[in-house]
Amino acid sequence: IHGYVGCPFAWRVRLAAAEKGVEAAWIPCDVDDPDPRAAAHNPEEHSPLLWHDGFVLRESEIIMLYLDETCGGRALLPSEPRERARLRLTSVRLAALDAHTEPSRPAARKKSEPALRLLAESLAGRAFLHGDEPGLYDLVWWPFLAN
Repeated sequence: IHGYVGCPFAWRVRLAAAEKGVEAAWIPCDVDDPDPRAAAHNPEEHSPLLWHDGFVLRESEIIMLYLDETCGGRALLPSEPRERARLRLTSVRLAALDAHTEPSRPAARKKSEPALRLLAESLAGRAFLHGDEPGLYDLVWWPFLAN
């Protein structure tokens, strides 16, 4: 998994790999002495980028879904279609949490307030959006909540 050290999109991919129990190398591309694989696999320094035996994927949610579908371990999405749809809709409505470029600015905080209320409502009576264990959409939003 390639990416920038502080990138929330790369962070969510790394969280998904960890939840799946996938042993993945983290290759930061924005360090003084980058791993030679960074230039070989990710010359454009896209963050995140999954390089898996020559197969390249960009876009964090696509990478997370790929990991969930191709790797062993606990499923990160429920098997029931209605529950998956409910979680996807909730995630779309939480999009205002993506204020990673300006998290300390008052406008960004104000923009995220309705999404934070929705998150609190969605978590009422449950530990995670997915229930008792973190799932894909918990992992999607955790890095942004850190801000």
